[in-house]
Amino acid sequence: MDELKIVLGSVMFECGCGQLGIPLAKQLWQRYGVDHVILSDIVRPTDEIYQEGTYRYADVLNFSQIQELLVNERIDWIIHFSALLSMR
Repeated sequence: MDELKIVLGSVMFECGCGQLGIPLAKQLWQRYGVDHVILSDIVRPTDEIYQEGTYRYADVLNFSQIQELLVNERIDWIIHFSALLSMR
C-alpha cells in the first residue's frame, strides 16, 4: 500500500464537493489516506465530509489561489470537476 501512495503522490479534486468528487474522494481516502487526496471548491462540504477528509477552499477562476494551493500542498495530480450546472 505504501508503494501505491508514493506512485499516487497527492491528488486534488478541483470543484470536488459535488456529485462526482465526493464519492470518488471517499473511496480514495479509504484506499490511500486523507493526506493524499484533497478536495477543493468554493462550496464548503458537509460537516461529515469536512471532518472525514482534507478540504481546502479554492476558486478555480483564481489562478494565483490555485497555484498557491498546488505549491503549498505539493499536489502531483489535478482532477477537474468544474461544471456550469450541477444535478443536485
